[in-house]
Amino acid sequence: MKSGLLSLFCYQLSVVYRSGIPLLDGLKILSAEIKDPQLKQAAQEIQEEIKEGKKLSEALEKQSFFPAYLKGMLRIAEEAGTLDEETYRLSDYYEKQEEMEKEMKNAVAYPLILSILMGAVVLILVLQVIPLFHQILLGIGGDIPGSTQIMMNLSQGLRNNLGIFGLLLMGLVLNLLILGRNKGKNLTIDRWKYHLPVFGSVNRQWLAFRLSHALHMLTSAGLAFDDALHLSTSAIGNEYAKQKMETCRHKISEGMDIAQAMEEMSLLPKMMIQMIRMGNQTGEMEGFLKRSADLYQQESSRALKKITVTVEPTLVTILSLIVGLILLTVMLPLIQIISTIG
Repeated sequence: MKSGLLSLFCYQLSVVYRSGIPLLDGLKILSAEIKDPQLKQAAQEIQEEIKEGKKLSEALEKQSFFPAYLKGMLRIAEEAGTLDEETYRLSDYYEKQEEMEKEMKNAVAYPLILSILMGAVVLILVLQVIPLFHQILLGIGGDIPGSTQIMMNLSQGLRNNLGIFGLLLMGLVLNLLILGRNKGKNLTIDRWKYHLPVFGSVNRQWLAFRLSHALHMLTSAGLAFDDALHLSTSAIGNEYAKQKMETCRHKISEGMDIAQAMEEMSLLPKMMIQMIRMGNQTGEMEGFLKRSADLYQQESSRALKKITVTVEPTLVTILSLIVGLILLTVMLPLIQIISTIG
């Protein structure tokens, strides 16, 4: 489910609990107002489970629509009698997550669109413009430099095998789509996300935000740190990070210092590790986790905006250089031949 829908659902639940309306009546109102068909159906099924005398957490367990982290948090809040507070905090959590997801998508989408446009321009030059200059050069006569001939051969080779290149491109796109639908299933891809030249740093900051926020909510609910870390793994949609976090949890349960175990994950920023170390030493873990979540939400947002601002001139410069190089390669011989004839 999208983070925006989760935020809305949790907020509406918090309104129900805070207003004192019986849960069953509140769910009836929510079901009538919800427009998303999947969420509407889920709310109606939860309503039927509540009618049978089940708790909210028990009704949610049968719904694959909701993430394990949300189910776990509501189960803990139910036992502690703090559902009104926890649903509101979950609403805030998913709202912040939605903002981060939008910023990430914008930062990725813009370079992608520019790259596609760049590819289209270069393709037109190679398939249409270069062959035209080739015919002109052959018609005029004269020697064709080696660099120009290489460019001509590349153009001709691409035109002759356009169908094969098209099939390869389609295969690549299909593979990417399949990988995209199996998020968290491919360890290699998930590991690669944290080691990309530019986006790797942003992904690590985003992980720090989500983990800090989840740990803050869970430790505030009274969970021990290693139990909170175990439940927090369900809030992380990356299989590689999940495995690292589980290893970290086992080390903590065996007696290793919390900060040292998290440092050995080799994924989290040093500042977050230091804040956790200070929180553990001073007994103010909740406060330091809250500061860490706020810090890395801001840092992630700032980094994404920086990428968006700097990527446009960079890609435009690269496109200009590629186009200029292609045109220079084919036009210089033409200019030389014309000047010789003149």
